[in-house]
Amino acid sequence: MSGQDIQEPLSISRFVETRCRTENTAYSYRTGVLSFLDHIYGNRVRTGRNCTAEEYKEYDALSLRYLEENRNLREDLISFIQSMKGAPAKTISAKVAGVRAWTSENGISLSELDKKSIRRVAPRKARPQTRYDFFSYEKLQVMMPYFDYKMKPLILCYASTGARLHELLEAKLSDLHEETNPVSIYLRDTKTGEPRNVYLTAEAYTALKGWLSKRENYLEKIRVYDTPSDSPIRKNFPRRKKNRDDRIFPFSEMTVYRSWWRALDKAELKRADGTTNRNTHSIHKIRAWNRDRCADVVGRDYAEIFLGHRDMYDGAYIDMREETLQKKHLQCEEVLTISNTKRIERDIRVQADVIGQQEKTITELTNKVKSMEGQQTAIEQMQAEMAILKEIMEARNKKKN
Repeated sequence: MSGQDIQEPLSISRFVETRCRTENTAYSYRTGVLSFLDHIYGNRVRTGRNCTAEEYKEYDALSLRYLEENRNLREDLISFIQSMKGAPAKTISAKVAGVRAWTSENGISLSELDKKSIRRVAPRKARPQTRYDFFSYEKLQVMMPYFDYKMKPLILCYASTGARLHELLEAKLSDLHEETNPVSIYLRDTKTGEPRNVYLTAEAYTALKGWLSKRENYLEKIRVYDTPSDSPIRKNFPRRKKNRDDRIFPFSEMTVYRSWWRALDKAELKRADGTTNRNTHSIHKIRAWNRDRCADVVGRDYAEIFLGHRDMYDGAYIDMREETLQKKHLQCEEVLTISNTKRIERDIRVQADVIGQQEKTITELTNKVKSMEGQQTAIEQMQAEMAILKEIMEARNKKKN
């Protein structure tokens, strides 16, 4: 390891406040560093899942103490990873990434040999992870009655668009375009950094209109802030006051997750993976549901584009005409409709077409049979005439003899 002089060490709170671009990144890194400090000093400061403002001050002191002690980061990380034996590989990787980001900002770097040593003890990606259950129309239909007036429109829009949850939650009212066909939402804050349009089914748009008619009343009733004022992770980010929140869905991801877990519980779909103890019906698997439905209709490339992924040629979305994407999404309207109304209508049409085709086939076969029966009758009649002719010829031959 090598270090460099730092004028002012970055405590965990200052690191989170000044070096993390997004709230999710800050939360992930902060969680990793706090767990790391708990391990190093052998005492869990937090008494609950989240730490209080006073506990956070203790972690700040511990983080500065760690930086002052000039410890061996490689050995500490190896020990930290080994202490998490049995945890999901992604969880371990995220926590280690948080520690490395924080120490790097404080001038503590790892050599290539250090990195190799750490990789040797880190769990492999091939290690068994959570086995998620995928969604069907029936499961989603069972859950819908347990979502309230604000959450049902969000879930329907989520399933319709294929957007990432945080992308949809950051969309503003001005980004909703009701004049397009289908209705679209312009996503500005995307994971890839490339803005894009996503599209709503008629079912999702109808639910969204119902929510928008109640949105202002909702904002008047909620608290000024989404989270407690003493929450250390929130204090470092701008909060939205109720009268300034111009998002279509003015609530946090945690609000969505809690509503999702309640709906799973009430619908009796709550399951935990036997190894990782994680929820097997993750809300994020709705994006996989969207992709599979769209891929069946318009192909894999378009399905990936709707999700905000690049295609195999790296950038098809950039050159794709908006009109083309709109038409492709309209083709997926029925398969992305969760309520069974449209699919029943579609199934009836399909069954009618099948029955019609079967009736046509039966008629053709009947005509062929009749034709064959007619041919058989003609053959039998001809055989009878030939038999009579044969008898006449034999009778004539006898007279001649």
